[in-house]
Amino acid sequence: MQYRSTYFIYFLLMTALFLQPIINYAQLLYHDTIIRPTAFKPFITYDSTYMNNSVNDTNGLKKESWREFTNYFRLDFFTTINAFQYVNARDPTTDKNNAYLYYNLNITNQFTTKYISLNTYFFNELGYRKYIDSISIKNEDAYFYKVDVNSPLVKNVNVNVSYQVKSQFWKSWTYKPDSLQHLQPTLYSSYFSPGYIIFSGGISLEFWSTCRAELGLVGGQITKVKNDALYVSRKEDELYGIKKGDAKQIEFGLSLQLQVPAKKIGKFLYWENSSHVFVKSKNIKQRDGYQLDFNNGIHFLFLKYLRLGIRTKVMYDTTVSEKLYISNILLFGFYLSNKL
Repeated sequence: MQYRSTYFIYFLLMTALFLQPIINYAQLLYHDTIIRPTAFKPFITYDSTYMNNSVNDTNGLKKESWREFTNYFRLDFFTTINAFQYVNARDPTTDKNNAYLYYNLNITNQFTTKYISLNTYFFNELGYRKYIDSISIKNEDAYFYKVDVNSPLVKNVNVNVSYQVKSQFWKSWTYKPDSLQHLQPTLYSSYFSPGYIIFSGGISLEFWSTCRAELGLVGGQITKVKNDALYVSRKEDELYGIKKGDAKQIEFGLSLQLQVPAKKIGKFLYWENSSHVFVKSKNIKQRDGYQLDFNNGIHFLFLKYLRLGIRTKVMYDTTVSEKLYISNILLFGFYLSNKL
């Protein structure tokens, strides 16, 4: 399937239309939002970390009240538009003049009280490449949503319950040459095809204020393929462990997750990571029974809104491929806020 050029132009216009309002709101929100309501008027000593468990009043140090809470909010948006022109191209079939648009959106919110904390995280990215005299190809499309509830157990260790969803919004196509070397589209994926729902209960460890490692001792994974057209286009009777005609598959097992919002590791260098490991209960002793989804980003910030970064993705799932899949994306462009 070929995307019409008008779709690409429409996408550019919508990005330009909504970019300025996003910037205006972000200028108000890029500082951590700290809210601590109390029954009296205390003198609050500002803490750069969002976890502050006490306040001072005129009578001295007071213990934290169950009515007090803190809220940490962070929004980060990246977009870049690149134009590629080739002179004396080595491969005219692939080295064609094109325009490339890519965006990445991260939203983090952590609401914390004395006895419980509620954390949400949303990640979305999409890239389009428009060949001047040919097709438009959607390069990247992924969204990830996670919500978890934690209750303190001892020090930085919490009892944890989490729920997350991972899929893509748009259809994805692969292009293969036919007998005449013409590129023919093949539907490869679409919304919730595949889609993953992961639920777990266990313990979590907090570090670096807003970072968390979670061990799911009880839980499982639901895999879905909602679009049956994938089986026809890819000429397969089974995809992602689901046979044709079945809507979903539920597997119970253990999970390990790491969530690191962008954290400073150097003067202008930041690190972020969102990773997940899942193993079925019956396959704990089998290496090929483990599933890995590793998403790591390193960012170098300079000037006011510019950032250079590299994003590495590593995936291992024998229901998709017997081999380890690794991809690296070099990113340079405009970010909403360089005050991470």
